Amino acid sequence: MVFGIAAVCSATVRYVSTAGNDANNGASWGGAKKTLQAAINVSGVNDEIWVAQGTYTASAGVQVGYVNGSTHNGLQIYGGFAGNETSRDQRNPDPSATVLHGNRTDNSNGMPVLEFYNIGHIVIDGFTIENGLGRLFGGVPPYSYPSRLGGGIFMPGCWAITINNNIIRNNKATYAYLATYPFCSFGGGVCASYSGTNTERSYFTNNRVEQNTSNGGGGGVSWGVSNTEMSNNSFLANDASYTGSGISKAWAGGGGLYAGGTDVNIDCNTFQSNTASAGGESSAFGGALYRPALRTSIYRNEFIENSVSGTGTSGRGGAIYIVCGIVANNVFLRNSSSHEGGAIYFVSNAGTYTAMITSDTFQDNYSAINAGRSVSVCFDSTCTLKNNIFYYSQDDTSYRWEVYGAASPSGYSYNGARITVDHNCFYHPNTPPSLGQYCYASAPYPDYRNAIITDNGGEVFADPLLTGYRLSANSPCLSVGDPSEMLSLHNLGLLPISDCDYFGNFRFYETHDESGYHYQIDIGAHQYNSQDVP
Repeated sequence: MVFGIAAVCSATVRYVSTAGNDANNGASWGGAKKTLQAAINVSGVNDEIWVAQGTYTASAGVQVGYVNGSTHNGLQIYGGFAGNETSRDQRNPDPSATVLHGNRTDNSNGMPVLEFYNIGHIVIDGFTIENGLGRLFGGVPPYSYPSRLGGGIFMPGCWAITINNNIIRNNKATYAYLATYPFCSFGGGVCASYSGTNTERSYFTNNRVEQNTSNGGGGGVSWGVSNTEMSNNSFLANDASYTGSGISKAWAGGGGLYAGGTDVNIDCNTFQSNTASAGGESSAFGGALYRPALRTSIYRNEFIENSVSGTGTSGRGGAIYIVCGIVANNVFLRNSSSHEGGAIYFVSNAGTYTAMITSDTFQDNYSAINAGRSVSVCFDSTCTLKNNIFYYSQDDTSYRWEVYGAASPSGYSYNGARITVDHNCFYHPNTPPSLGQYCYASAPYPDYRNAIITDNGGEVFADPLLTGYRLSANSPCLSVGDPSEMLSLHNLGLLPISDCDYFGNFRFYETHDESGYHYQIDIGAHQYNSQDVP
């Protein structure tokens, strides 16, 4: 873990309190500094800073905390202290008790609350980080395209990051001229990026990210650091929007999270009421999550009432826009898109990388143009849909396609989408029990450019009898799934994905007879017949 790197080294603790004085040496609670920046200035490699409860507000044109350079590698900043602790374990873990306030007055006056450049093994733990404004880059229009980055936390060139147990709220990365110029801003709450060679793991865990905004990627968080675990966070009511008119190069994506970099796991998070929208000729992707990079696992998350909207053919992926990866054991409820993919828009034109949606539960999602209430697969993409529940509780036959495969556009030589459907449950009231009633392969051409949907069998066309996200005792989805894909993931060592359902229950139900051991799996995100919790 990242914590262990600093723990084995000799660390000095610096203290900060609202009752302190920056003339103090910061070496004890009695001699505490008054500001976080003053404590940073006297800290070095692997030092810890303990910040007492209270509110610390930025002064005009100055961040609450700023670091630039390797002289602060391993810096660990913790909040929640009463001001008399001798051990970090004695502090109050509630992040609302220690507030770092950016003092933003409008969309053009303010700074990031915390700004860290080119350092590794940084820890930020136990704070409310609010009312910041992203760092401004670029000159004055019309001579360049300005952009703001990281309203709450801005971290370019940082690696082995740990951001844990924080509330990150009401920060902005927006720019007043953006309605006229096609450059996007990133990371209303957090913007982190790294392009170096260090491969140590980063962690973004147990944070509440809410009501942050950007004019581009990642209303809540824009994350461009590879090899990252993002888990147990809540992304709530964040917005990524671009309202410029007549601009074809601009885009907005990932109302909650824009996740770049490779090898990023996104698990056990809640994404609710996040939005991404675009106007004019710009585009919008992923109301909750925009994941354009390769190699990712999205599992055991909850996506509720996220939306994406745009003009024309824009607005793809009400909850997720993803390029390759595994989407497993998630729940998708009432997400919506103005174009394709009410819950997921899937692109997998990246060769041999895994492209799979398995053991998820989709309920009451919506595509305004009937191009996949739940899932839309882009042309020139291949995807397997296995052991999922696609359920719509209303009688609405005019918008019934749960799965949509796109044909290649006219004039292009790409293949249409290639979708394999295998052991899923499809159910709408009063819809005939036929795969053709729920899945649509766009086929306007007499050649390879058409989409193709292949049925591998095992489909269930009946009410899954859900209580919340859970299967009931007499559900037709019990023990009728195909465990082969999950067993393959298990054998590859991807145990958190393969072995646990959405609720953390053991995924497989094991039986045995004279012929040997057999594994059964339920359809959907819940394993009813779980024998234990690992």
